[in-house]
Amino acid sequence: MCLTVFNSEKDMFANFPKEFSQPTSDPLVAEEDIICYKVLEVKMEGTGVKLYHSPYYPYTYGKNEVYTERAFDKTQIYYNERKPIWEQWKMWGYITVDYGFHTFYNMELAIMEYQYWTRRNSFRNRDYCIMKCVIPKGSRYYRGFIVQTEKGDQVGYCSESIKLIEVMLSSESHEN
Repeated sequence: MCLTVFNSEKDMFANFPKEFSQPTSDPLVAEEDIICYKVLEVKMEGTGVKLYHSPYYPYTYGKNEVYTERAFDKTQIYYNERKPIWEQWKMWGYITVDYGFHTFYNMELAIMEYQYWTRRNSFRNRDYCIMKCVIPKGSRYYRGFIVQTEKGDQVGYCSESIKLIEVMLSSESHEN
């Protein structure tokens, strides 16, 4: 999952929350904990410990631990040219951020992603959840939009640190 950020004024995203329509090409610093949501695959380890895995990257999480992305300092902010539309975005002044913890702005947006993963993997007997998370105060982060959702562009974050707080929704019958 990639996050695209604005680095120039664009009124075409006026329907996004106000703070997401302000341009930025440099990371912001969280002045307070920022609540966000992440869709994760749930796996029970042989020891009985429940772990959470990113469906996009081979990254494993536990609850109530702060994780920091070491590569955030080397974040690839680039003009993505994989698809023709990206050329148009480059002209409009958008950039893409790859490295870091990608999360959704609110629960409603996370539900759309959750539904995508549960439908896509229903035959594989995989469990998914929506985890309420915190971008800790003092962490660097970007805000922008994620373009991989079925419902179109969704606003979210890419941060250098994240802490998983609580499961909000799960496809497992034995959660908590």
